Amino acid sequence: MRHFTGCIAIPALAAKSALFCQIVATFAFQHEDSNEGSRIMSNLAKKLAMLGIVGAVIVVALLCIESKVAERSSRRDQVVEQIAAEFAGAQELVGPLVMIEFPDKPGYNRDKEKVLERVPPLFVRPGKLDVAGSVAAEQRYRGLFRARTFEAALTLDGEFVFPDLSERPFTRARLVFAVADARGIRELQLTDDAGQALVVKPGGSVEEMPGINVQSELDRRLIVPARPWKFHGGLKIAGSGALAVAPVAEANTIELKSSWPHPSFIGEFLPASRNIDASGFAAKWQVNDLATGGQDMLPRFHAPSQVKARGASHPAEVFGARPLAAVALLDPVDPYVLSDRAVRYGFLFVLITLATVLLFEVLQGARIHPMQYLLAGLAVTVFFMLLFSLSEHFNFALSYAAAGLACAILLGYYGAYMLESKVRGLVFGVGVACLYGLMYVLLTLEDTALLVGAVAQFLALAIAMVLTRRLNWYSVGDNEPSRTAT
Repeated sequence: MRHFTGCIAIPALAAKSALFCQIVATFAFQHEDSNEGSRIMSNLAKKLAMLGIVGAVIVVALLCIESKVAERSSRRDQVVEQIAAEFAGAQELVGPLVMIEFPDKPGYNRDKEKVLERVPPLFVRPGKLDVAGSVAAEQRYRGLFRARTFEAALTLDGEFVFPDLSERPFTRARLVFAVADARGIRELQLTDDAGQALVVKPGGSVEEMPGINVQSELDRRLIVPARPWKFHGGLKIAGSGALAVAPVAEANTIELKSSWPHPSFIGEFLPASRNIDASGFAAKWQVNDLATGGQDMLPRFHAPSQVKARGASHPAEVFGARPLAAVALLDPVDPYVLSDRAVRYGFLFVLITLATVLLFEVLQGARIHPMQYLLAGLAVTVFFMLLFSLSEHFNFALSYAAAGLACAILLGYYGAYMLESKVRGLVFGVGVACLYGLMYVLLTLEDTALLVGAVAQFLALAIAMVLTRRLNWYSVGDNEPSRTAT
């Protein structure tokens, strides 16, 4: 919906710019006939008013580009969710748990009639659970858009210690799992501590745990109090975007590794240790009852899982507020995120470019028409559209270099005529190229982007103040510079 917000903001911002221009123009014409000093001041005010109009036009252009970036980003997210809907979504594994069911008990309804009341099942958590495995990532394309999918091979080892149920006769016991998207289950094998294979079937959802979709019937003779029952499982599961494991046991150890070098660890529990390099990542979680709240954590899984496959810009929103150890597979160079960040710097960089042209005009005596300001500003603005469109087809760094070089050459060529000097045009073009280089640095930085941006703005302002420290602003607009090309 962000592109709609951008479109709504366009007329409002344009109206404010027009109001500012009207105020400046009114100030200019009110002082036009008073005296010579006022006439010169009027010329400067008229120039600023025209530049205000130019700025308003450029702001509208930038907002339109930002709206288009947001629209395409939204379309990408829709495609990711479509692929997930046809393949498998983000995966969340809750379990194994042993669900022990009891017979109905007699009771009375509101009419004092005898009825059988349902007794809620008892969910027994493992005393220990070890989950380990590897996650293989791959890309799936649909047109220009791509979704990140994975196939994970996991092993599950643990043991249960059952409570004494001698005074609570039960009807059946099942080993159950809740998997966010059962379509992604490629293979699931379960064995007990004696090596006996357990028969795995589709699970039946219950009121207390709606997400249950895998089950294995247990022999009632295994439910012996104080005697550990061990199990082993092998799970191959596919999904999109992110994988999460619920630490349901009293003591949990979860180890995941992958050749994908750009993980984002999300969920309520972060890894106790992790290693990330160019060859991939390895992470290890160690979570116990003191961290999870023990049996009190289970009601948080009673609501059906609402996980979705989201774009790389939304990793924290995938699973919501559920007690999970999770990892999302990010795209480190998301062209839509980076293009959006670039456009947000857009007006500042256009302003710096126009201010540079203005400095050439007042310091070097070049006479520049407002239309030339507008064309120069639009050339800087077109860079963002070029960057965005190229990055959908090519590597972002290559797209950025191509768009930046094209615009810098164009502005350098045009600047030679606008500033009436080939040398000035060359300096102007090199300055624009440096400006694009600074923006790329800001885009690639995360933690220090604000600091670097603030320092760059301070330096730009300091340079402008130093260059104009001896300038008599009252004389600006009163000169008629000669036009001599060098």
